[in-house]
Amino acid sequence: MLHILLGYFESHTIYRPGASSAGRSPEFFRRAFTAVFLRAAHGVPPGTDPKAVSEWLADAMYSDARCGLFHDWMARSRIALTKKPELIRARGREGHIDEVTINVDKFLTMIETHFVGYVNELKDQSNTGWRAAFNAGWEITHGA
Repeated sequence: MLHILLGYFESHTIYRPGASSAGRSPEFFRRAFTAVFLRAAHGVPPGTDPKAVSEWLADAMYSDARCGLFHDWMARSRIALTKKPELIRARGREGHIDEVTINVDKFLTMIETHFVGYVNELKDQSNTGWRAAFNAGWEITHGA
Protein backbone atom coordinates (compact mmCIF):
# COMPACT_ATOMS: atom_id res chain seq x y z
CA MET A 1 0.00 0.00 0.00
CA LEU A 2 2.83 2.41 0.84
CA HIS A 3 4.27 1.89 -2.65
CA ILE A 4 1.02 3.05 -4.25
CA LEU A 5 0.53 5.97 -1.84
CA LEU A 6 3.98 7.42 -2.49
CA GLY A 7 2.98 8.18 -6.08
CA TYR A 8 0.56 10.83 -4.79
CA PHE A 9 3.15 13.42 -3.82
CA GLU A 10 5.03 14.15 -7.04
CA SER A 11 1.88 14.01 -9.15
CA HIS A 12 0.03 16.36 -6.79
CA THR A 13 2.81 18.92 -7.23
CA ILE A 14 2.49 18.60 -11.01
CA TYR A 15 -1.25 19.37 -10.94
CA ARG A 16 -1.25 22.02 -8.19
CA PRO A 17 0.90 24.58 -10.06
CA GLY A 18 0.55 22.99 -13.52
CA ALA A 19 4.29 22.39 -13.92
CA SER A 20 6.48 19.54 -15.11
CA SER A 21 8.54 17.60 -12.59
CA ALA A 22 11.11 16.56 -15.20
CA GLY A 23 14.49 16.61 -13.47
CA ARG A 24 12.85 17.87 -10.26
CA SER A 25 11.22 14.77 -8.75
CA PRO A 26 12.77 15.13 -5.26
CA GLU A 27 11.72 18.80 -5.04
CA PHE A 28 8.16 18.06 -6.20
CA PHE A 29 7.86 15.11 -3.79
CA ARG A 30 9.09 17.28 -0.87
CA ARG A 31 6.70 20.14 -1.64
CA ALA A 32 3.61 17.93 -1.54
CA PHE A 33 4.81 15.75 1.34
CA THR A 34 5.41 18.75 3.58
CA ALA A 35 2.00 20.16 2.57
CA VAL A 36 0.22 16.93 3.54
CA PHE A 37 2.27 16.38 6.69
CA LEU A 38 2.64 19.84 8.20
CA ARG A 39 3.66 18.46 11.59
CA ALA A 40 5.38 15.40 10.30
CA ALA A 41 6.42 13.21 13.18
CA HIS A 42 5.91 12.35 16.83
CA GLY A 43 8.86 11.61 19.05
CA VAL A 44 11.32 13.89 17.33
CA PRO A 45 14.57 14.24 19.21
CA PRO A 46 14.71 17.30 21.50
CA GLY A 47 16.16 20.40 19.92
CA THR A 48 14.87 19.51 16.46
CA ASP A 49 12.77 22.10 14.63
CA PRO A 50 9.42 20.59 13.46
CA LYS A 51 9.72 22.25 10.01
CA ALA A 52 13.23 20.82 9.61
CA VAL A 53 11.90 17.40 10.68
CA SER A 54 9.14 17.63 8.07
CA GLU A 55 11.67 18.48 5.35
CA TRP A 56 14.12 15.79 6.51
CA LEU A 57 11.28 13.29 6.63
CA ALA A 58 10.17 14.22 3.11
CA ASP A 59 13.73 13.68 1.86
CA ALA A 60 14.05 10.37 3.71
CA MET A 61 10.67 9.24 2.39
CA TYR A 62 11.73 10.16 -1.13
CA SER A 63 15.09 8.38 -1.05
CA ASP A 64 14.39 5.46 1.29
CA ALA A 65 10.69 4.81 0.76
CA ARG A 66 9.73 6.12 -2.70
CA CYS A 67 13.00 5.33 -4.50
CA GLY A 68 13.52 2.17 -2.46
CA LEU A 69 10.08 0.82 -3.33
CA PHE A 70 10.06 2.06 -6.93
CA HIS A 71 13.60 0.93 -7.81
CA ASP A 72 14.46 -1.87 -5.32
CA TRP A 73 10.94 -3.11 -4.49
CA MET A 74 11.65 -2.59 -0.78
CA ALA A 75 12.01 0.34 1.56
CA ARG A 76 15.58 1.18 2.48
CA SER A 77 17.15 1.17 5.94
CA ARG A 78 15.62 4.26 7.60
CA ILE A 79 11.97 3.27 6.94
CA ALA A 80 9.94 0.82 9.05
CA LEU A 81 6.20 0.06 9.03
CA THR A 82 4.03 -0.45 12.10
CA LYS A 83 0.46 -0.79 13.35
CA LYS A 84 1.25 1.31 16.45
CA PRO A 85 -1.05 4.32 16.94
CA GLU A 86 1.27 7.15 15.88
CA LEU A 87 1.11 8.14 12.23
CA ILE A 88 4.85 8.72 11.96
CA ARG A 89 7.50 8.32 14.66
CA ALA A 90 11.04 9.54 14.23
CA ARG A 91 13.88 8.06 16.28
CA GLY A 92 17.34 9.42 16.79
CA ARG A 93 19.35 11.85 18.85
CA GLU A 94 19.31 15.63 19.08
CA GLY A 95 19.58 17.18 15.63
CA HIS A 96 19.63 13.82 13.82
CA ILE A 97 16.97 11.23 12.94
CA ASP A 98 18.03 7.64 12.36
CA GLU A 99 14.75 5.87 11.63
CA VAL A 100 11.16 6.65 10.67
CA THR A 101 8.30 4.31 11.57
CA ILE A 102 5.05 4.75 9.61
CA ASN A 103 1.52 3.55 10.30
CA VAL A 104 0.45 2.98 6.69
CA ASP A 105 -3.28 2.96 7.48
CA LYS A 106 -3.04 6.43 9.03
CA PHE A 107 -0.73 7.52 6.22
CA LEU A 108 -3.51 6.58 3.76
CA THR A 109 -6.08 8.54 5.79
CA MET A 110 -3.90 11.68 5.70
CA ILE A 111 -3.49 11.44 1.93
CA GLU A 112 -7.22 10.82 1.43
CA THR A 113 -8.04 13.89 3.56
CA HIS A 114 -5.59 16.03 1.61
CA PHE A 115 -6.89 14.76 -1.75
CA VAL A 116 -10.54 15.41 -0.82
CA GLY A 117 -9.61 18.95 0.21
CA TYR A 118 -7.82 19.47 -3.11
CA VAL A 119 -10.79 18.15 -5.12
CA ASN A 120 -13.12 20.46 -3.17
CA GLU A 121 -10.86 23.41 -4.04
CA LEU A 122 -11.05 22.44 -7.71
CA LYS A 123 -14.86 22.25 -7.54
CA ASP A 124 -15.11 25.73 -6.01
CA GLN A 125 -16.17 27.98 -8.90
CA SER A 126 -14.09 30.88 -7.57
CA ASN A 127 -10.84 28.87 -7.90
CA THR A 128 -10.36 29.34 -11.63
CA GLY A 129 -6.58 29.53 -11.15
CA TRP A 130 -6.45 26.11 -9.45
CA ARG A 131 -8.49 24.55 -12.26
CA ALA A 132 -6.30 26.17 -14.91
CA ALA A 133 -3.20 24.82 -13.15
CA PHE A 134 -4.79 21.35 -12.94
CA ASN A 135 -5.59 21.45 -16.67
CA ALA A 136 -2.01 22.50 -17.44
CA GLY A 137 -0.74 19.61 -15.30
CA TRP A 138 -3.09 17.25 -17.12
CA GLU A 139 -1.73 18.41 -20.47
CA ILE A 140 1.84 17.90 -19.20
CA THR A 141 1.15 14.32 -18.12
CA HIS A 142 -1.50 13.26 -20.64
CA GLY A 143 -1.32 15.73 -23.54
CA ALA A 144 -0.82 14.76 -27.11
